[in-house]
Amino acid sequence: ELKGRREFLKYLGAGVLGGAIGYAARDIAQYAGLMKPLTRTVTQTATERITETFTQTQTTSSVTSVEMKTSSVYRPDIEFKYVSFFDYNLSGALDRYEPKTGLLPNTKVVLKDTASDKRFTGFTDEQGKYDFDKIPAGRYMLYQSPECKYPEKDFRYWTDSEGNTHELRENGGSIIHNSPLKGYEIELMNDREFTSGISIGPFTLPFKRRTIWKWISHFDVSRRVWNVNALGVDYKGGHNSYAGHVGTDFIVPVGTEVLACAPGIVFQAKKEEELDLSLYPNASPGSFIIIKHNINAPFQRPGPWYAIDYLTTHYAHLSEILVKEGDIVKRGDLIAYSGKSGGIFIKGKLVPTVPHLHLGLVFGVGIMSSDCLDFYRNVNDPKSLCFWSKDNAPQFPF
Repeated sequence: ELKGRREFLKYLGAGVLGGAIGYAARDIAQYAGLMKPLTRTVTQTATERITETFTQTQTTSSVTSVEMKTSSVYRPDIEFKYVSFFDYNLSGALDRYEPKTGLLPNTKVVLKDTASDKRFTGFTDEQGKYDFDKIPAGRYMLYQSPECKYPEKDFRYWTDSEGNTHELRENGGSIIHNSPLKGYEIELMNDREFTSGISIGPFTLPFKRRTIWKWISHFDVSRRVWNVNALGVDYKGGHNSYAGHVGTDFIVPVGTEVLACAPGIVFQAKKEEELDLSLYPNASPGSFIIIKHNINAPFQRPGPWYAIDYLTTHYAHLSEILVKEGDIVKRGDLIAYSGKSGGIFIKGKLVPTVPHLHLGLVFGVGIMSSDCLDFYRNVNDPKSLCFWSKDNAPQFPF
């Protein structure tokens, strides 16, 4: 009996002690604030407010798990380095082909958060650079103002680090018409460097400057149709026998270097002996190249405006092809030598052509597509040929 009482007292004492410890633990927890949600607000400099909520789950005598919930997670630890320059070859990279004076100081650069519309603004220094330091991670619209060191150039396009060409303004607009800026969506999750090569237009002629002897095609401004006669010699403006000629013929000697008009990928590269002439009822292009261009801009067909995915340049009557299908080219890359391959069918007979280069600027990829673009600047319609560079551009053949 005495032994039983001792056991009872031992368990009773343990229970009392355990209860006391439990009450004490509760009081300590309440004092420390662990039995209720704790909200702590931290204000970061130049960022959004960060609110961290800690929720605890308690068992009999201890906290077994801690969950952390964060809202409006803007962490000011992203560095975005921006470089703006005059991109002569539209590579998107500042390389040896750019003019020495090509860096663009005092260019306004804006990042707009797509979620909150918060803006970060800066101006490039004398080296064309601006560093956005400690900005929140997220998705942004990037804007660059074309008003900079060379206002007379009327910059309209930029090429990013990946070689994609975009408009600076809506609908190919210009400084003169004060068209609104067009943003470029960019994701910033880590530190990043971004080069913005801007240009007047993505296209130049396929020759080095002062290479051309003369051109022989005629451009009818009202109809946007190119016409030459059967012999390819009339360029005075009449509506001639070959109204289906969608392109411009440049009289140049055989072996003249032919350059890519704009950056892109070689879609087709065919030698004359590989052609099925049944596909060309009016004329044979001879050896030819088609380059597909990734240029994000609106272009004008005869009729309504369309936003298209791509367009192509066609180079025909070549003597030698230097590229193959699938090759990536930059503006100004040597792709071929001109020649006199192909010709015109007269009464079912192929009449050889004179030495020249046929150049077409076309929607899609059809070698004789009717969806051809106005090759010359149309001063009455600023959107008509807003993508030709003034550095080596065609002009009206008056």
